[in-house]
Amino acid sequence: MAEKSLLDLGQHYQVADEIAEGGWFDLECGLRVLVARTNSPEFQKYLAMAQGKYAKRKDKIPPEKVRDATVYVMARACFKGFEGPNGEDKVAVGKDTIENTLAGREWILRNLPDLAEEIAEFAGMSAEEFADEFESAGKV
Repeated sequence: MAEKSLLDLGQHYQVADEIAEGGWFDLECGLRVLVARTNSPEFQKYLAMAQGKYAKRKDKIPPEKVRDATVYVMARACFKGFEGPNGEDKVAVGKDTIENTLAGREWILRNLPDLAEEIAEFAGMSAEEFADEFESAGKV
């Protein structure tokens, strides 16, 4: 047990085991995102499902299919939700309103690549690393 006078980093940062299933991260813009780690069983399940579709391909998987698979897996297994600075369950992107739904999270991952990359990093795997892992489906 830690001494009372010591700084408890667990009160300032989430512990790895706690965020496997999802933890909140505050972004500079005021958005909070709920992100689960890529070491969760749910991520592995969705990754295997996405890989299974391409397991028997001999040629390189087209980049747009890798992107589609990335969005599919990340929206279901890693990017669990978001809220605005005042707890709103929707955000604006220009004239569009994006709600905190699966479709809204997929929209964010497809259309805001910098934010998608930040979410992927919170999850523990960059978009490039995900693409490499996805493309290894069925390859020996």
